[in-house]
Amino acid sequence: MALTEKLTRVSSMNFKSIIEHPETIEEAVNRLLTILTDAELQEIKSMSKDELVLLHFSFGKDIRNAFGLNGDNAVLLGKRCADDVSGDIIEALWEKLSN
Repeated sequence: MALTEKLTRVSSMNFKSIIEHPETIEEAVNRLLTILTDAELQEIKSMSKDELVLLHFSFGKDIRNAFGLNGDNAVLLGKRCADDVSGDIIEALWEKLSN
């Protein structure tokens, strides 16, 4: 299931956090920790830092779409491009899982 589909699940998450885009990398990582399954998190954790780039066109695309990085989340983007920010989110998630 794509990340954008998972964001539509209400489950136990606060409805406001599903609708509003994250404003910081940390907030984005915390949302991913809530949305992703244990198996998905373990898969990311098991990757080397150099392998994270392999997620760019799949998981990275889902992050860019779900978190509004393709244009309407100026707060999180700042002056950076969506590709760089989604990469930073993936790396920050990996680092959090690895510690």
